[in-house]
Amino acid sequence: MKSRFFTPILAGSGSLLALGVGCGASQSDGSTGLPQPTDGVYLVQTLTSSASTLPACNTKTDGETAMNTSTSELEACVNGQWESISCCSTRSGEVAYNSTTKTLWSCTVAADGGGPQRWVQIATPTGATGPAGATGPTGATGATGPTGPTGPTGPTGAAGATGSTGGTGATGPTGPAGTSYDSLVNIIAVGPSTQCPSGGQEIQIGEDTNNDGILEPSEVQNTVYVCNG
Repeated sequence: MKSRFFTPILAGSGSLLALGVGCGASQSDGSTGLPQPTDGVYLVQTLTSSASTLPACNTKTDGETAMNTSTSELEACVNGQWESISCCSTRSGEVAYNSTTKTLWSCTVAADGGGPQRWVQIATPTGATGPAGATGPTGATGATGPTGPTGPTGPTGAAGATGSTGGTGATGPTGPAGTSYDSLVNIIAVGPSTQCPSGGQEIQIGEDTNNDGILEPSEVQNTVYVCNG
């Protein structure tokens, strides 16, 4: 199954309020109200370095998600308290994304459902710098001062006075800002291969140079693998 997302979707500030499905029998009916991912993506509104620096969980932050960067734990504000969105077999291949820092995490689970299950940060490329704006036109040359009078014949006359320097021409207007492109990510499930003997996720990253909202093969700049096992 192929999932994709792009910056215009992730840049929104709204919370994901659909009732979530957790991991394990106690959470399988969605009664906890954990946010559901959109197309396999959790929108992360808050980054924090410890549990003690999480913002208050109240009506303002209800439904928002936060990533503890020191422990790579994803949490959601639900019913007045922060609850963990565990990385488990039912969430294998889902990702969390913070649009401010353009940071991406993937839920990585062993192929047999055992072993370590954790949110793993994945590097994403920085968008290319747009081309420089056009140089403004050169200002007009100032007027030349008058030539001094010619001296009398015979002895060399005094040189004429040098004319005054013309004023500096006006500065040309600033050229238009260069164009930048949205960064896109494709997440594709792959079977056993040289890169992932037990299968996993192929993550394609690039720029939407034709602004059609789809990361096409010719736009892929980087490919990373998150392997099972």
